[in-house]
Amino acid sequence: SGIPVERSVTHPPFIPYLSSLIIHLFGRNDLAFHAVWSLFTLISVIFFYLLARQFTNRALLLTFLFIISPVFIPSQNLMLDIPLISLIILFFYFLLNNRGNLITYLAAGTTAGLAFLIKYSGLLLLPIFAAYIFLNKKYKLMWILVIPAGLLLLWSVFNYFELGGIHLLSTNASGYGLKIWEKALLWIIILGSVS
Repeated sequence: SGIPVERSVTHPPFIPYLSSLIIHLFGRNDLAFHAVWSLFTLISVIFFYLLARQFTNRALLLTFLFIISPVFIPSQNLMLDIPLISLIILFFYFLLNNRGNLITYLAAGTTAGLAFLIKYSGLLLLPIFAAYIFLNKKYKLMWILVIPAGLLLLWSVFNYFELGGIHLLSTNASGYGLKIWEKALLWIIILGSVS
């Protein structure tokens, strides 16, 4: 279509790259796509239950309500929502089930980094991660923030060489040029609405 890639997509192309890998391995097979998305669904359900079990004896009920929610059911098609929510749930599972174990902090940092490679709203996990480490006085573990920040940096460098610019700082799909501060303001407004 002649439209530069950074102007035609509003999310990181991690999922399109995953889709390309599925096509490379299995061809244009709908069953293969849905099987991979089912893995994200399975991760979401299992780890939501395990996370809920840490806080209540009604974890099964909460998991059932999570599964039948109006957000979860329609998102079983090939959208970004289920892969993103699976990584967000994994992030909180690793973070909140941490017994001072370095491995779980590393896993939380990695899942936070992968979450915003699916959708930029996953960037909200970075300040949550930093605040959790700070509030729990684990100052020596602040270096783990390098993992998600490093993934963002690597992603931006890749964008620069692949697309000729940094995707996060580019314009949105509608063609209106949004500066980073305007995007940040929109994220805050959306977060306020959700809250």
